[in-house]
Amino acid sequence: MSIAKEGFYIIGVFGAIAAAFILISYLTGSTTVKIFAGVLCILFILVVFFFRDPERNVPLEENAVIAPADGKIILIEEVNDNEYLNNRAKIVSIFMSVFNVHINRVPITGTVEYLKYSKGKFLPAFTEESSLKNENYAIGISNGNQKVLFRQIAGLI
Repeated sequence: MSIAKEGFYIIGVFGAIAAAFILISYLTGSTTVKIFAGVLCILFILVVFFFRDPERNVPLEENAVIAPADGKIILIEEVNDNEYLNNRAKIVSIFMSVFNVHINRVPITGTVEYLKYSKGKFLPAFTEESSLKNENYAIGISNGNQKVLFRQIAGLI
């Protein structure tokens, strides 16, 4: 398993702060500083865990559509898409908690035909209105046989 490059800076900052407090706790012998250093070490481990990027075995089937994200499927519904597909489509909503792998992958092989960034809020992702009001990025991909539109919606964290 590797670490996503986007996490290196944050991991480095947490690691440096935790290391500094470990050193301070060693030099001072203060129980309070030792406890704080321990909490920082736990936070450091959680940050590393958040940015993990495990290998995935992807099916090699020509028309396979894979989940772009780890998490829990919270909704499967048929909708009218007038943004990219201009047709009826299935929507699959995946909720990612802080414990899920936060690397998003492309669901089909193909060519990116559509990109749209929308500014918005950072409401907690488990609320219904977050999918309508939060910052998001829509990506449309076509491979000749099928088209897929997927949207990454930001949450509170």
